[in-house]
Amino acid sequence: PSEVGSDGVVVGGCSGSVNSGVSCTLACGNGYTPSGSMAVLCTRGTFAALTDGVSCSPNSCTSAPSEVSSSNANVVVGDCPSEAADSGTSCTLACATGYTPSGSMAVTCSLGSYSALSGSCHADCTGVSAALPTNGVLNECSATMASATSCDTACDSGYTPDSGSFTLSCVDGTLTPSSVAGTCSESPCTSNPSEVGSVSGVVVGECSEAVASGTSCTLACDTGYTSTGGSMAVLC
Repeated sequence: PSEVGSDGVVVGGCSGSVNSGVSCTLACGNGYTPSGSMAVLCTRGTFAALTDGVSCSPNSCTSAPSEVSSSNANVVVGDCPSEAADSGTSCTLACATGYTPSGSMAVTCSLGSYSALSGSCHADCTGVSAALPTNGVLNECSATMASATSCDTACDSGYTPDSGSFTLSCVDGTLTPSSVAGTCSESPCTSNPSEVGSVSGVVVGECSEAVASGTSCTLACDTGYTSTGGSMAVLC
């Protein structure tokens, strides 16, 4: 019959020689469903056409993609329909809360089955705050990091980073390193005390160099001035 080879139609019961005046039944290939009778009549060496409107229709996808299952709870349906999806249409799966996608999450329904998912879902990293050094802050990091990302933590205001890296990376739910290698120390005073230049006669004295936090230095009076009222020492 002329329909064989088009739109999913296969020979079915019409594979051999069929006598004139005898009918045989075509079939639909895998992934197709007939919409009516597939019988055709042989008349003097020629098969009749299928009844108008009868065809093999591509099967819809009636269940969720195989990646969405109780054994793979990190993948969820996303915008894929909960009911039937027409063959030839695509939808996008998603990652469950706490997971980040890597690669394409799109799948396509073809003849009743979804294509395999090429992307994947990877666990985010939590507890980033616990990895900070004493007197450290998240800076550009967040308390939860997406997998396959990196960020730099920092020292809090008034503290200066010592040697060691302040970078954290997240890979499949694991922080690398598990805690920040760098440390934070109290910042030294590197600018002049506020009285220098704002109080008449006050000059830097021995406070001209950087002064470590927790230590004192002594301001002085300029030529022609005498200190009054007590000590000129200031604490950093």
